[in-house]
Amino acid sequence: MTTQHATYGSVTCQVTVQVTPPNGCIYVLKETFNTEGERIFPVAQFTFKLDGNAQTAFNDATGLAFFGNVTPGTHTVTELVPPTWTQLSVTPVNGVVVVPPGPDCVTVVFKNKQVINEPPPACTLDIDLEVIEDGDSATLTWTATNAVQVSTDNDDLPITSLTGGSVSISPTTTTTYKITVLGENGDTVTCQDQVTVTPPVKPVVKATKIVCEDESDLPNWGNGGPNITATTATDWVANHPDCHLASDWEFEWANGGVSNPGDNVSSGGANWNTFGPTNGQGIATAVINSFTGGKIWVREKPSSSYIPFTGLLGSNVSAEMYCHTDVLNYDNYDKIDSPQNGQTYHCVAFNVPKPPPGTGCIEILKETYDPNGNPVTPVAQFTFKLDGNAATAHNNSDGYARFDGVSVGLHTVTEILPPTWTQLSVTPVNGTVHVTAGPDCVGVVFKNKQVITSAPYCTLTGNPTSFGPGGGVTQLTWTTQNATSFTINNGIGSVTPVSGGNVNANVTQNTTFVGTATGPGGTFTCEVPVTITSPNPACTLTISKNEINTGESVVVSWTSSNVTEGYISPLVGTTTPVSSGSATVFPPSDTTFTGTFSGPHGSVQCQVFVKVKTTGCVSNCGGGFNPPNVVLFQKPGDQPLAAVFLSQIPYTGFEAGPILSTIFWLAVAIFSALIAYYIVGRGSMTYVFGQLAEAAGIPTEREIRDSLRDREAEMPREESREEFDVQTKPYAMSAPAAPAPVAYAPTYTPAPSAPLNQSGIPAITDVIESRAHAAGVLMSPEAVELAANLAPDRAEALRMFGDILNEAVKSIPREDGWIMLTSDRFAALRDAKAQTVPAPAPIPVTAFKPAPAVSAPAVQTAKPQATKAAVLSKLDEASASEFVGAVLSGNRTSAFNILRSMEHDAVSPTALITSAATVLDRLYRIRHGGQNGIATDLMAKSAQVSDEKLQKLVEVFTHALDTVYANPFTGIKLALAQAFEIVG
Repeated sequence: MTTQHATYGSVTCQVTVQVTPPNGCIYVLKETFNTEGERIFPVAQFTFKLDGNAQTAFNDATGLAFFGNVTPGTHTVTELVPPTWTQLSVTPVNGVVVVPPGPDCVTVVFKNKQVINEPPPACTLDIDLEVIEDGDSATLTWTATNAVQVSTDNDDLPITSLTGGSVSISPTTTTTYKITVLGENGDTVTCQDQVTVTPPVKPVVKATKIVCEDESDLPNWGNGGPNITATTATDWVANHPDCHLASDWEFEWANGGVSNPGDNVSSGGANWNTFGPTNGQGIATAVINSFTGGKIWVREKPSSSYIPFTGLLGSNVSAEMYCHTDVLNYDNYDKIDSPQNGQTYHCVAFNVPKPPPGTGCIEILKETYDPNGNPVTPVAQFTFKLDGNAATAHNNSDGYARFDGVSVGLHTVTEILPPTWTQLSVTPVNGTVHVTAGPDCVGVVFKNKQVITSAPYCTLTGNPTSFGPGGGVTQLTWTTQNATSFTINNGIGSVTPVSGGNVNANVTQNTTFVGTATGPGGTFTCEVPVTITSPNPACTLTISKNEINTGESVVVSWTSSNVTEGYISPLVGTTTPVSSGSATVFPPSDTTFTGTFSGPHGSVQCQVFVKVKTTGCVSNCGGGFNPPNVVLFQKPGDQPLAAVFLSQIPYTGFEAGPILSTIFWLAVAIFSALIAYYIVGRGSMTYVFGQLAEAAGIPTEREIRDSLRDREAEMPREESREEFDVQTKPYAMSAPAAPAPVAYAPTYTPAPSAPLNQSGIPAITDVIESRAHAAGVLMSPEAVELAANLAPDRAEALRMFGDILNEAVKSIPREDGWIMLTSDRFAALRDAKAQTVPAPAPIPVTAFKPAPAVSAPAVQTAKPQATKAAVLSKLDEASASEFVGAVLSGNRTSAFNILRSMEHDAVSPTALITSAATVLDRLYRIRHGGQNGIATDLMAKSAQVSDEKLQKLVEVFTHALDTVYANPFTGIKLALAQAFEIVG
């Protein structure tokens, strides 16, 4: 109202606003009871009226109905009562309620009791034949009306219906069949009929089926057992409580000439006659009106749900079938010999069901009630846990949830209670159930009552919650209670409607979506994880040849996926690139290459094996233990790195054109003919050799023999041999007489050789080591030095070394695929080789003119250096032990100081690294049964290193012996860095 004042008076204006209150609602709850006053579920459907005919509603199976959009005020709810029901009560009285405005509904409860006027029960029972012969069958037919139960005392009369049925019966004696019918009104009625059984006049076969729970209950008569009689089956069942006579099994019989169709086929085919099925006593009967072949064959029709027969000579874990006196074997093919008219013959078949699947299932039923105890539908979603956190399930709107694939045994189901609910009961107690194998689930029932509070609550689910590589789009669905806002993390933010909805989210990595419900009572969070599954790592190893000879190479190739690093042992090492590649290696003996590839999702191993033959080559090999194979490369590869190019050797042959070459060879032929003519004309070859010997001053054979005899008397004799005595044989030479040996023992002064000279030719020591490795020979540094100083001329020294190397390969057995050539062994081979060099062929004395007497050449013999070698060996091993101890304990400073000291003093590191590799190899072999010879402190340090790492250390230091760089310390320092990387 507004009032205005003016000079001449005032005036008043007003307006009326009518506010219409919001409409309300009514819940109707129907409760039904049977004639005994017991609650009936599901609830039958009733019709409800609001204010006469203003609105109509129907209850659901839980008994709930609803009237919405009801004007505030007084209203009346009524029901239409069917003729088979009576109303017990209505609350409030007469269904009159006052509906308030707003969402709070009022409730009307109707209770009804069932009223039934049941008719009396009735039945019939008839057998089509009054008299049958033992072994024959008759048909029994029965009916029942107004029945709630039908029962019988006859075991061979199965009751499978409440209305009637027909069954074939084969009683062995006169029998009365009777059924009793219980009606809906509680009355009973009985019907019966009788069949008379007379003795048979034809042969009769009675087959009985026994089923046991466990195979151990079967008799195992395959190797012989008692004859099968009328009481065999019943006696067995009486003494084995886990076995019973089984109905509904069929058998077959055939004439004597019919063969076994197969123990486990379901049907024998056209030549077999089916009889049965077995009755309540487990018996199937066949009357044999005629047969041929002097016998009858009997078999059962197997079931795939039971264990099979294993046959004539099969295992005793088998189905079993025996007839009359044929109690042998585990087959499904048994005979009755010479059956006679009027006689009854018995068979019995045993079997066990196949084990059921190894898992079961649990079904969960959730029932929810409002604060007044009324059922609430649809059912709110709850979360259930199996055995703590083994599995999680959520119920649907009908209240059902399920756990599948549950192992057999005891399990406990629990629920997560939201703050707005309280638990009324759990059945069974504590949710503990026993799960059995198979499709039949055990059940757990949870009942909860709603608690009205202001605390918010939410649920958040994803569909799907798992993706493969690359991810995908998941649909997030939420529900909330008592919330005014709802947000989801990971960039989604606030969502509407707050009460529930869904939104799509793109997932490229493992993500947990967290929803936050906020309301007057605080906040509540719910979450759902979405995972990205990654592929597992994989690898393959292949080799170019599965079998090689010693000294040959093999190409190791690898492929891998879903990994970031790889390592192949032995010989190859780290794979680069990791996805695929290859490496050429020279395995000294049978080798298994193992690749280990690792990635963010684990590691994987793959292997390949190469066989290395040490039996030598096939032809032109010269004999011995280990004839080598020689491989010429166009260019040197990674292994060996010491080599001499053919282009670096000057050509010393004859170069000329075709005409000049022809003239040259013609001149050579003419010159040769003139020489031959001269020799023949002057008294043959003897004269020529005599003249040459005299001119050259060569002593006679007698002079050489006398001189050697005098020298031999002056030489000291060896009192002992080396630990390993090299056995050599002199080369067979064709000569008129055995020549006197001339000892060859070079005494050249060793001259140090650079790793690579100015001409680009590798150092002779590098060439010697490379050739030795290619032949599968490991040489000590002292042996390499002896070989390098065999002769002052490089080519002559390499030629002499080649002869000694060949002799070593022939005569020295291999150790773990390698020939170990120490300085002592090398010296022994060198001396033995020198002693087999023949003197010039003897020339008859008469061919020489008188010449002045000369002395035989002085024989130079190198004195043994055993004492010095032993001292060096001890020094090397002590240094190597200190060096290896520093490596194993991770002491980088100490290890590199040793190398720096040797480099400063210009001492070759080869001996140290060789001894270090030997010490590491000995440590590895001690772990695998070798003899101990290592200091205690070094053994303690090696205990911290695994077998695999120790093996890798041996490989690293062995590879370091192959000279690659001009400065030998460069490769050794790289090997040392790798060693510390392995030790960690």
